[in-house]
Amino acid sequence: MKKAFLLCCILLLSITSYSQVKLGLKFAPGFSFNRVSADDKAGVDFKKNGLGIRFIAGPEVYFLIGDNAAFVTGVWFSSRRVGIKYVGAGTTTKETYNLQYIALPAYLKLYTNEIATDMKVYFNVGGSFDIKIKDNNIKTDLSDPYITKWRPIDASILLGTGIQLQMGESTYLLAGISYNRGLVNAASKRRFDLTDVNGNPIDPKLKINTDLISLDLGLRF
Repeated sequence: MKKAFLLCCILLLSITSYSQVKLGLKFAPGFSFNRVSADDKAGVDFKKNGLGIRFIAGPEVYFLIGDNAAFVTGVWFSSRRVGIKYVGAGTTTKETYNLQYIALPAYLKLYTNEIATDMKVYFNVGGSFDIKIKDNNIKTDLSDPYITKWRPIDASILLGTGIQLQMGESTYLLAGISYNRGLVNAASKRRFDLTDVNGNPIDPKLKINTDLISLDLGLRF
């Protein structure tokens, strides 16, 4: 997987030989959290459990569309935290997982006219297709993790805004904030050890979606 990531980076670098195509770098530390829902029949209250510091980083390619727009793609490394709390029968159990993805973004970056010398406001609208490369249980109060398998793919909505400052003839500094909202249920398989009052197994149909609010730092050149 690391070789595939490096190959994608090399391909992105080669594309920038065209005059209307520019290369960028992105680093976005932020707070990763998740949404949790489950069937009411579960008999256990499933809740999200806190947040953690994670990040997105990687190269980007800008396909310029005039002076005030660009189509942006790239290859990102994206890490995410999943925290789950199970409340039921007078007890509370907590688990924390770490997921890592290679994200393939595709979004529009729209610019205003200059609001000050060499400075523009930008807005990002788009999404990403994410391929999981690693998952692990960081902490659990259970003898075995409740989530036994995670889905290999995800998809996210990308929204953001910020400031672009021209630092040189073709070098730009970007700083802003963004929101990445996961669309796919990340949990694929779970332990089916919940039962009703009659001892029959219950499938809680647990659904977990990951989110990230980040501070975006980047360069375009």
